[in-house]
Amino acid sequence: MIAYQVTVNGKHVATAGLHQGVVSAIANWVFIPSVLGANPDKDWQAGFSLSALDHLTSEHLSWFRHDFQVGDEITIKLVETDRVDEPTARGPQKIKPSDDDATT
Repeated sequence: MIAYQVTVNGKHVATAGLHQGVVSAIANWVFIPSVLGANPDKDWQAGFSLSALDHLTSEHLSWFRHDFQVGDEITIKLVETDRVDEPTARGPQKIKPSDDDATT
């Protein structure tokens, strides 16, 4: 199967993949001004998450979520593999398909 192999600061954190579904690797950075005034050096947050929606089980899967600091390095490599890491969390799919989707 096709999977994402992710390292953070040179250390393996997860290999995530599915037979049927959607795997997402999301990096974000956001500026959040404080109540007392904006400070561009401190009023921000950066993070990364690796998760999926499994179409076979209708589950939301999560392998990794972490906040980052300046200088942290995320590497995402697309690989073909027979084995992926077990997710660290599983739960019901958050967005259910509508009844109309089942008939198409």
